[in-house]
Amino acid sequence: RLKLAELLLGVRAGEAWGAYPLERLGRSGPVVNEALGGVPLSVWFLASERSAAAYDRRLGERTLTFALRDGRVTDAETGSTWSPEGEAQEGPLKGQRLRRPEQLLTEWYGWFAHHPGTTIWEP
Repeated sequence: RLKLAELLLGVRAGEAWGAYPLERLGRSGPVVNEALGGVPLSVWFLASERSAAAYDRRLGERTLTFALRDGRVTDAETGSTWSPEGEAQEGPLKGQRLRRPEQLLTEWYGWFAHHPGTTIWEP
């Protein structure tokens, strides 16, 4: 389904497992908003580090929607800007931190061996 050594971010959300191939994340844009296992997620591709991170988009009673604007990740609901570590740096949510679901940066062959029923993200 993927090349054996393809790098991906493997994520567990709810009872579901998802694979987010770094190459696809890089091509489609650095910020993806979606749901996995009923959990609203945002996956951020960090091009300078050739890495990625996933965050639960729920913060209190809100579900945030993220995008890259002027080189920074912001949420559409408040306009707050966020660090690659998932902490609001500026705006109304400054100091708030997003929760990170269980995740691992790995290669496809290792991920699939342990999670054969995983969902592979497509842009």
